[in-house]
Formats: sequence, structure tokens, C-alpha cells
Amino acid sequence: MRSRRPWLSLVAILTMLGVQALDQPSAQAQTAPRGTLSRYVAADFWGAIVIHPARVAKSPLWADLPKSAAMPMTTPPGMDPAQAAALMQAAKELDPTKIRRVVVLLEGKPQANTSSAAIVQFEDDLSQKWVDLLTKGGQAAEHQGTKYMKLKMPTGPELAACAPDPKILLVGTEPALQRALTMPAGAQPLLEELRRVSLENDILAAVLFEPLLKAAGDQIPPTMKPMAEGLKSAAATINFSGDTLLHVDLMAAKEETAAGLQKQLSMFPAMGVQQAQAMKPMLPPQLAAALFPVLEEMAAGTKVNKDGLRVTADMKMPAKLADLLKSISSMASSLATPPAMPPAAPPEPPRVPSKLSPAAPPAKPAPK
Repeated sequence: MRSRRPWLSLVAILTMLGVQALDQPSAQAQTAPRGTLSRYVAADFWGAIVIHPARVAKSPLWADLPKSAAMPMTTPPGMDPAQAAALMQAAKELDPTKIRRVVVLLEGKPQANTSSAAIVQFEDDLSQKWVDLLTKGGQAAEHQGTKYMKLKMPTGPELAACAPDPKILLVGTEPALQRALTMPAGAQPLLEELRRVSLENDILAAVLFEPLLKAAGDQIPPTMKPMAEGLKSAAATINFSGDTLLHVDLMAAKEETAAGLQKQLSMFPAMGVQQAQAMKPMLPPQLAAALFPVLEEMAAGTKVNKDGLRVTADMKMPAKLADLLKSISSMASSLATPPAMPPAAPPEPPRVPSKLSPAAPPAKPAPK
């Protein structure tokens, strides 16, 4: 299906590269100088995804995986093919160790009209190079003294990007980028939530429900609305090294919601295994043999706790996760490698008319 938000493909490319950004001390939240990442997290953003590729790369899980496995990328729909090719080539050549972190910030209505901006912090002065790559052929604009480039896409909102610092790149929809460029005034609840959960994780995601519900309006499905209204925040962290693979942290607004969350989280691992068992006949045998031991480990190694209105769940690192990743990598490599073509058959020798076969009739002369 063709995406209606082509900018999302570009943000996804940056996200997959694993960019790092956003670890400033909490004391700077109110008066952060230009160039620090707390400068760009506005109060209107209700969600964030943070990825640390350098931390992920250090995990022993990847030690035995093929080093040459290429990351799948798709051409952003609507972008000029030559520009898209240059963008993806630059992404492939970019050394992940030269990137600190990526933070994708979410605002606006979820699902149908989510607006997003990504904060990218490089170790080297690379931000202007990426602005040029992303917005080639675009036009210059300015917001509160900061110049940026914007590129009109065939569908969806305009893509905008700027380099407010030689090592910082902002990219996303134009409204979200302008929001990020507006100097924060007052509290920054999303930034404080990220710091509370801790930025020292391979992957971190956080959602604040009060601004989300305000932005969503009638977009929240009726079946989910009571639960969403009963939550203050939700966060999850993933780490590919250490004893804990997944940590979930939910803060409820009332006791009834907290009790319901505790019950649901306690049931979820076993339900996941049951649903996967129903799909087992449809899975390749190699994948199923590696997948189900890991799922059973996850279910057995998940512990749920409730402390007042806070509900947490921790999932132990499955011992056989590395085997599953090897199996997936092997299958992906076999799918990416085209099957060998059989050798071409030698050309047939010219056929000589047999003496026993009737001679071909002579050609008729052309009419005069």
C-alpha cells in the first residue's frame, strides 16, 4: 500500500540507523541553551521513541550473525528516484558509531494524522550534509530565527529539515519541526518522563496520556478509551545485553485501572504463547523450532509487580534468543540470495534434411 505520509519513510531510515540524542541534565530543562537537545522537546509532544545503536551493537547476541547482512530499505514514495538513491546510499555508508542517538517525537492526532519530528545527534559535523540530501530541490524557510529547508511531497505534508547545530539534525513534518524549534517555556513533561525511566537503555519508548487524549479527540476507539483515560503514562525499555530484555512501566490514574493492568500483564505472556501455537503450522519448521523455546522462556521469565498506582513488568533475557536470531538471519539471507540459475543448454546443431524426408516444395515466384 502506498504511504500517504512519505516523510515517515525518511524518518524511518534515520531511526533504523540508530541515531543517539537527548541526554542533558535535568537542571537545564527550563533554560537550555541552543544546541542542547532539551531545547527541542516541546510540551505538546506526547510520545517519544529513543534508540541507541552503539549500545545495541555491543550486545553479544549479534556476535555470530553475518556481518554483511544488508538492512532492507525502500525508496520513500513520491521522492525523485535519483535523490532517493543518493539518500539511501548515504544511509548505507554512514557509520553508526558516528551517531549518538535518534529521538522521534510524536504530536497531533494518533493514527490518522500523527505529526513527527526526529532529533539526530552526530559525533561529527554531518547535519548540514543530511539537510542537503533530504531537501534537495526544496525551498528555504525560517522559524523564530532558525532557517530550515522544506520539500513539497506529492502526498502528505511537506518534509522539513534543518541543522541548528553542526552535530544536530532536525527532520520531520513542517508543523512538528516548527514546534521543536520553538523555545520551550515552562515544564517539559515528556522530557522528564524519559529521564525518570532512564535514557541509559538500548531502546526506550514513552507516552503521556493527558496530552495524547487532548490531541486525539474522537480518534480513540471507544473500547480503548476507559483504559487510556485511566492511565497517566506508559513506558517500555529494551536492552539486548544484561539480565532483563524488556521492562514495562505503567502509571495509572486510579486504583481500578492499576488492578486491571496488573491482571492483563500477568496473563499476556501465556496468551501470547497460545496464539503463537495456533500459527505454528503456518511457520517454516526451522523458524518454529527456534521460536517456541524462546516464547516459552519469555512467558516463564516475566514477573509483574504492583506498587500503588504503578504497575511494572520485567522479562528475563531468554537464553535461546541468540539461536532464534541466527535462524531468522539465515532465513533472511536465503531469501535475499536469488536462486542459482541452471546452466544454459548447449545450442542445438543445425538440422540436415534426411534423404528419407520429402524435399521442401520450391518457393513460389513473386507475382509480377
